[in-house]
Amino acid sequence: AEAIDAVTRRRAKQFGVAPIRFERGQLTLATTRENLPRALLFGLRVLERPCSFVIAPSNLIEAIIDLRYGRGEAA
Repeated sequence: AEAIDAVTRRRAKQFGVAPIRFERGQLTLATTRENLPRALLFGLRVLERPCSFVIAPSNLIEAIIDLRYGRGEAA
């Protein structure tokens, strides 16, 4: 499974997370320090799978989302 398949573009933008990788059953997401509590809830309540998080600047998270999903409207 691919990390990008676990989170839709709309959810990535909504919850401020960027999927990085999926390995050994665990999804790694990037988020900001300020957004970490919301991202943790997203992982727990929405994704319902083991998640780990890395902290990154918001402009990098936006760039990752645009690169991985393309620059379109949130679908």
